[in-house]
Parts: sequence; C-alpha cells; structure tokens
Amino acid sequence: MKRTVYTKAVTGVLALLVCATAAATAAMATQGSGIDRSGMDAHVRPGDDFYRYANGAWLDQARIPPDDIDVGVFSQLSTLVLQRQRDILEQQMRDPASRLGMFYASFMDKSTIDAKGATPIMPALDAIMHAPDDQALMRVMAGLQQRGIDGLVDVDVSVDDGNPTAYTVMLRQAPLSLPSPNYYLSGDAHLAAVRVGYRDYLERLLGLAGQGNTRARAQAVLALDADFAAVELDRGAAFDATTTYHPMTATALARQAPGIDWPGYLQALKLDAAGTLVVRHPAPIAAIVKRWSQATLSVHKDWLLLRTLDHYARYLSAPFDDAQFAFYGRALQGTSQPSPRWRRGVSLTAWRMKDALGKAYVERYFPPASKTAAERLAQSILAAYRVRITQNSWMAQATKAQALQKLASIKPLVGYPDHWQDDGDLVVARDDLIGNIDRAEQLDYERSLAKLGKPVDRGEWLLSPTVTVGWSNPVTRIVAFPAALLQPPLFDPQADAAVNYGAIGVLMAHEFTHQFDNNGRHYDAQGRVSDWWTKDDSARYDAQADKLVKQYDSYEPLPGLHANGKLTLSENIADLGGVVISHDAYRQSLGGRAATVIDGLSGEQRFFLGYAQMSREVMRRQVLSNEHSLSALRVDTVRNLDAWYRAFNVAPGEKLYLSPPQRVTIW
Repeated sequence: MKRTVYTKAVTGVLALLVCATAAATAAMATQGSGIDRSGMDAHVRPGDDFYRYANGAWLDQARIPPDDIDVGVFSQLSTLVLQRQRDILEQQMRDPASRLGMFYASFMDKSTIDAKGATPIMPALDAIMHAPDDQALMRVMAGLQQRGIDGLVDVDVSVDDGNPTAYTVMLRQAPLSLPSPNYYLSGDAHLAAVRVGYRDYLERLLGLAGQGNTRARAQAVLALDADFAAVELDRGAAFDATTTYHPMTATALARQAPGIDWPGYLQALKLDAAGTLVVRHPAPIAAIVKRWSQATLSVHKDWLLLRTLDHYARYLSAPFDDAQFAFYGRALQGTSQPSPRWRRGVSLTAWRMKDALGKAYVERYFPPASKTAAERLAQSILAAYRVRITQNSWMAQATKAQALQKLASIKPLVGYPDHWQDDGDLVVARDDLIGNIDRAEQLDYERSLAKLGKPVDRGEWLLSPTVTVGWSNPVTRIVAFPAALLQPPLFDPQADAAVNYGAIGVLMAHEFTHQFDNNGRHYDAQGRVSDWWTKDDSARYDAQADKLVKQYDSYEPLPGLHANGKLTLSENIADLGGVVISHDAYRQSLGGRAATVIDGLSGEQRFFLGYAQMSREVMRRQVLSNEHSLSALRVDTVRNLDAWYRAFNVAPGEKLYLSPPQRVTIW
C-alpha cells in the first residue's frame, strides 16, 4: 500500500536555535555573522534582485554534479546524511546476523543481481500474462499493489477527514508515470520528444522481458495512459479539502464507476470488510475505469506488465537498470550518469527499513540535547504564531478564537518517534533483493490494514528520521521535523539567532503555516473539514490569496514562461507565512534589546540574508508539475514584508518594490 503524504511537504533544513542572550550575542560577534559574504553579489541592489544580491557569486560558481539534478544547501545536507547512513550500513554488513546489513548487501551484490536477470520477477509476469480474463487480472493487480506496484486506482489507509479519530480506506486517482498530464497531451515539441522517449523505454522493457511485437504494444499502453491523463484532476483540485471527501459503500462505488469487478478487486486487496470507503476523486476514477473497460484484455495485461517491469527495473540486472536510467535520468531529468550504487542502496534501505536505520542514525548523530533544543525552537515559533493571530487586524474575534484553538491542537514531532517500529517479522536474505523488497512492501501493507478499527496514533512517523524534508498533515495536525534536518551543514548551536530564525525558523514556520494555507485552513481544531470562518473573513483570506496568485503569475523566469501562481499557491502562502512568523519570533527573542551589528550587518539584514542563502539552489530543470516555485521566486516573497524594505532601504523604482497596498498580508 502506498505510503503517500498527501499534505504538502516542503524540502527544508532546520538547525538548533540559541537565543540571543547578551553573552551569546557577544560570542557571536567574534565568530562572525554566519552569512557567506563571499557568496554575495554586492553589485546588485537588494531591491532589484534580492536572491542574486544574497547568492550571486555562489550562483556563478555552482556546478551540478553529473549524477544529480541540483546543487545547493539541501543537496549538501542530503549528501552528508547519505554518507553517514552508508557508514552505518557498511559496518552492519560485517555482521552476518544484521538484517539491516543483509538488506543493504542484497542491493550492493551486483554480480548476483546481474546473474539472475529477470528471473526474480518472472512469477509476477507469468501471473499477468496467463490471467484468463479481466476479473482474474484485477486480482493479480491487487496482489501486486500490496507489493508497492501502482494499480489502476491508488489505495491507502489514512486518517478519516470526517472522523479524525479513526482510520479509513481511501481511493484516489493513481499517479501517472510521467510528471504531469502535459507530458502525455501537450503539443510542445520538447514534451512530444519526451513521449517518444518514454514509448521507446516501454518498448525496451518489453524486449528485455522476452516479449514480441514490442513497438505496437508499447504504443497502445502509452495511448491508454494518455486517456487516463486526459481525465486526471490537476494538483490544485486533487488536494482541495472542500471537494475531495466522498464517503461511500463499495456497492455505491461500483454503481458510480462501472467497468471492473469492484467486489473481487477489493476482496483481493483485503478490503472487502472495510465498510465505508472515502473516494477522493470519484469522477476521475469513474472516467479512468470507463477508459479501461473500453480497452482489450491484451492491452490491460501489457499495461500492468509494464507497470511491474518499470517498478522493478532499478532492482534487476544491468540492462533493465540502464534502460530505466536512460529515460528517467538522462532524458527526463538531464543527468549524465547514474548515482553511485551505494547512494541508491542507502536510499532503498532507509525507505524499506526506516525505523531500524533511523534508530541507528539517531543513536550516533542526534543526541537528546539536540531534540530538546529543536523542541524549544518549535515552541518559540508557535508562540509567535499565537501573537500574530491575536493581533490580526482582518479577522473577526470568532474566527480568531477558532484559529487559536487549531494552533493549540498542532503537535510538533521533532527528531524521531517516541516508539520505534519493530521489523522483527521481516525476513531478509543476503542473496534475494527482490524478495526482500517484496516482503518489506507486503509487511508495510499489512501494518496499514491493521490500523483499521484502531484509534489514530498522532505520534506516528510516516517518513524516516533520516529524510531531509519536513511535513505537515492538517487532519492529524501533526508537523514533523526529522533528525536528519537538525545537523550540519546548517546545524550550529553557536549560530547567530538572526540567521537561525531567518533560515531554520522560517522553515519551521512554513510547515506550521501549511495548517492555515489555502487547503489546510479548511480543517478545524479536530482535523475535520469545517467552515469555521466567518463569511467576511473567508472572503478577505481569499482576496489576499488571489493577490498572491497574481503576484506569482507575473513572474517570468524564462522568456515566455510564466510562473503558475495557482499551482504553487499553497507553498507560496507557506513561504510568506514562514518569513512573517519567524521574523516575529526573532524580534520577540530580542526581548526589546537592539540586535548587535556583526560583519557590518544588522540583525534584520542577517535574518533576511539567512533566509535567502538557505534557499540557494541550481536545478537542471523544474518539472511542470512542481507545486514549489523556483528558489529565486520563493525568496522574492520578502517583498511583501515592510521590515525587509526598512532593512535594505528599498525604495520606489527598484524592481522588487511594491507599494504598501500591493503587499500581501495573510498571517
């Protein structure tokens, strides 16, 4: 069962905060500001291009490694975390009794993998090709979904929006293989070339699996995927809290989406006793099922066959692995060589044995003091949020009261789980990579099913403590900051408070703001979708959000290519809220004292530069489906803060200048 975090998750890096006491401030004055002055471009005025002013010299020197898609602060942190996990796993490999070591070793044993070819997945391929009819094929599909292979419909066990104290089964439109519907449907020459490359990749997979008539079969599968893409909801609509909650029985679902054997399919998924289902996207699912029913059994088999081959390709012999990289890596992402095998093995082990490796990582690299300090930081940001809501000039008292209740219900998870998951039931063999992966996926699926009928665990970590992203869930009101974020290159216990608030504090406040973004704001203090806003307050919120959409729509990062303010609205609201709230927290941390000038920079300047330098990134390309704005545009949100204008003396006539009425204020 897919473990997908459907609430927005922002890539971010957190560090510990040391409050700006007089003693600490004096110490920082001798240690420097923490701002990389050599990476700045003093020839650019802050009011014309703040991102380049903060990062211009660094940008001119940045080079993307041939095996990666970007370079920046976040990729530097990711590399550090991966290397540390590698050290742990290579030590574990020397212990013949270590399941962690055996799992990692099974991926690193390339000679054994190459010798087996496609043999490890032949039972799955045979089951697909020998299915006598569509009903039997749907049962095969259900079995493969329990091993992590995408099916016709995405199925998950999640917290019920309508009853946040319980789990329910959720059905969603299944993810496409390409990044967005545009890749299947657009007449753009580049995207058309990508489609041809994707068809060639599918054809190659069929050939490697010993199939014939590969070109026509690959083209037919691509055409079916294009039919699915044509009816898929866009990301904004797919995540809209007010329109995506549709509880119904399996019988009602079968009536609304006829064309497949729903009872047999759900039974094979072990969900026939689930009772009420929550169908997130009933219209797209009905349309997808209709298009599926119009295709032939042979196309159905090829579609599932190729989904299965694509899922396993990176874990099979070199021809399969090379074919997958040639398309997804070289053609789609622009990388010239694959990541080193050890990096891929670490990532796989960290995903499939997340608690076992996470626990070992925390014991070695994340002391209890770090957790305590990070928890204090989170509380300081929440305290600033309370003040901001209380003093909000556009909200009615009734709405403020509800907002404060919701804020109080938010539960920060910092570092790692209170209780580690036991992987004792997982069978791991050193010479059976595919079996190890399948058994881990199946165990994860069974654990998800076991949640049904049990109380919601608000301490559950959906991701590993070793991932370098934070995430926010408006249903459970959980906001998580994994241990991997709380360390170098951006973890510095002696860092200047202004820089910590500008970089780390902004990112924490960003995640908290997702609880109040254009989607999260519809959830109340219990996690239910509820209209807890007054009509006037809701209208005022939407008016400010629309201003932010228009602001980002006006950006043109490349000639003729405008940013998509609607697609990126949730993240843009969180970016703006992150800077506003963390700036408030920084000011409150000073306790009325003036900040020390360090390296010729005021505290206010260091705050905003810390934010801009944290956001350093150079990417090969930004996919059309990305809900995050480009890094430079994310930094430009500072133009909505009066304090930024004062800090850098930004005046009318400069490119980023907005008159006060043009500036967006939400939180």
